[in-house]
Amino acid sequence: MAKEITLPLAIQDSLNDKEAEAPAAFAPVTNRERIVSIVWLFLLIASPIWLRHFRFGPMEWVWRSLTYWRKQLMKIAVQEQSQQ
Repeated sequence: MAKEITLPLAIQDSLNDKEAEAPAAFAPVTNRERIVSIVWLFLLIASPIWLRHFRFGPMEWVWRSLTYWRKQLMKIAVQEQSQQ
């Protein structure tokens, strides 16, 4: 004797929806995803440029200064080249 399986009502409704048939990988891109992608791309480009000139990011500088109770050096010192 086979036992009948009943699904919760919310699952049954989602299975009956026409929109539920499309896989999530092909769902349209939302504005939130666009904003996250733009910010992420900006940070990928800006971070290496920033770190060429400064030791820390701005929030890390604040955190370290508060931790050590004195201002930390922010800029990277220009190193004098040794004569060869």
